[in-house]
Amino acid sequence: MARSTSITRLGALLRGVAFGRVRSLEEHNPAAVYEVSIQRSLEQHGRLRDAVARLLYLQRRLDSRLADHRLDLNIVDGTLNQAVELNNDETALTLIDQKQTLLEAIAAAEARRGTLGAQIDAAKESLDKLTQAVTDLRRERTEMLSQRAHAQARVDTVESLRGSLAGSADVHEALENVHEKISQAEALADLNEHSGGRDKGNILDERRAGARREANLEALAALHAARARSAA
Repeated sequence: MARSTSITRLGALLRGVAFGRVRSLEEHNPAAVYEVSIQRSLEQHGRLRDAVARLLYLQRRLDSRLADHRLDLNIVDGTLNQAVELNNDETALTLIDQKQTLLEAIAAAEARRGTLGAQIDAAKESLDKLTQAVTDLRRERTEMLSQRAHAQARVDTVESLRGSLAGSADVHEALENVHEKISQAEALADLNEHSGGRDKGNILDERRAGARREANLEALAALHAARARSAA
């Protein structure tokens, strides 16, 4: 009893592992899943094709046997007529028995041929359906893998945009800092201009330009740092 329980648990574990592998294959390599399905369908197609070939062989043998029986029947009929004309009753009775045996054999062979023909027709229909199924699988594989590639490209694009937007936030912050420093430099220059008089305008302009250059350099450094963080 314990051994039976252990075997049952082992079987369940193996089925679980196999199921996990199939699910993993479906997620990471769907092309392989389609290939396995197509190959199995092709193997089934080959077995069914062999079965149809065997049925056709049996049908040909049966047709040959029927032809022989009908030929024998014609010969017996001819001989029977001669025996009757010659009043050879003993021979006639023997021939009548042979004729009856041949008629029964022909009837059985025809019935067998009808059954065999129905089996061949059904097998051919199944073969055609399986051929179409393989064709459909191949077309579906092409379409689904194309859709998957397109979806993955969209995901990659979204991820790329997210990264770009994150980097853009850093750049935006750096630009805000640039604007703030430039505004501070201009305010300081305006303040110095008002406190020093108009005769110092040239000096103030130079100071204002220097402050602006300094702010620009700081802004440029901030932009480089932001882009480096975005690239990382």
